Amino acid sequence: MTIKSSYSFGNRSDIGMVRDTNQDYFGKYSGDFGQLIIVCDGMGGYAGGEIASQTAVEAIANHFNRLGHMFDEKYELSQSILQAQMKIDEQKQLNPELPDMGTTAVVLLIKGQKYWYAWVGDSRLYLVRGDRIQKLSKDHSYVQGLVDHGLISEDEAIDHPQRSRITRALGAKDFSPDCQGPLTLYKGDKLMLCSDGLYEYFKDSEILSYMKGEPQEACNTMVEIAKQRGGDDNITIQIVRADTGDLPPKAEPKQEDGKPGRLGLVLLIVSILLFLVVAGAYIWMIKDSNKQPEATKTIIKIEDSKSEEDGVSSKEIEPVAGKETNETTDNPTMKPDETDDSPSQGRQSIVPQRGD
Repeated sequence: MTIKSSYSFGNRSDIGMVRDTNQDYFGKYSGDFGQLIIVCDGMGGYAGGEIASQTAVEAIANHFNRLGHMFDEKYELSQSILQAQMKIDEQKQLNPELPDMGTTAVVLLIKGQKYWYAWVGDSRLYLVRGDRIQKLSKDHSYVQGLVDHGLISEDEAIDHPQRSRITRALGAKDFSPDCQGPLTLYKGDKLMLCSDGLYEYFKDSEILSYMKGEPQEACNTMVEIAKQRGGDDNITIQIVRADTGDLPPKAEPKQEDGKPGRLGLVLLIVSILLFLVVAGAYIWMIKDSNKQPEATKTIIKIEDSKSEEDGVSSKEIEPVAGKETNETTDNPTMKPDETDDSPSQGRQSIVPQRGD
């Protein structure tokens, strides 16, 4: 029997404590396509950011409203992002004084107990399941590129002075989204979409703690705390919770009668084989090393006896085999080709900082 899922929602957007206008925009829609939740964070000047973010949300929603019940979800997510890009380009032509307008986007589509998502830029999607939190999206940003190349740590990225520089955005040359799904949504799962104006003020453990409450309560609480901690940017958050459906599977299934599971047996067998290989190699090396000194001693004995017969002092015997007789050579030592291992320069952002 197919279980029809139901959901609880919460959302809030706030201007913050510093900005004069709110360039964020969000939307929540329901239809034959399922549940559609969107958060966009505009940039490119006050008017430019506002126009871009609203245009993107409406374009994505309109795209899904034209669809029926049956469609390729992942493909249509990508197409909705393309439609948003086209609409923003139209707005640039209508507003030539705002050539730098653009926006990030994070989009969540839910159908029954499955979900898909897409994102461009550094707006994020988090999943909370039980007592665990996971960041599902990966920022398209200059600082994330530094982390990916091992140039800075995750902790250093948190306060990096260029953390607002993004490498992809709607309205920019590179607007290609990352799309994921389908993934299973279990009863009690919570998904949070937000702009950087919110998540920059929280550790993952704090988000996990606040999301234990009701979705709307969690949204209000986190927005107020973000404002108390500075509120330097616009703040937008949406949360959806699955109230029905299957329970999530246990992380580590319990084994019966104390016997190891299939994975445990495989690991045990691999460990035994590895031990036998290493032990065999070690024994072979020991035997081989014991044979070599005997051969050397035999050579020395023969040379010594020969020297006594010829009346030659043992100190005048030529070196035995296995030792170098010449300490120098006419050929200079060859050096390996030198390569330039210096780290490459960090990627330059193609999008102006949102603080502009």
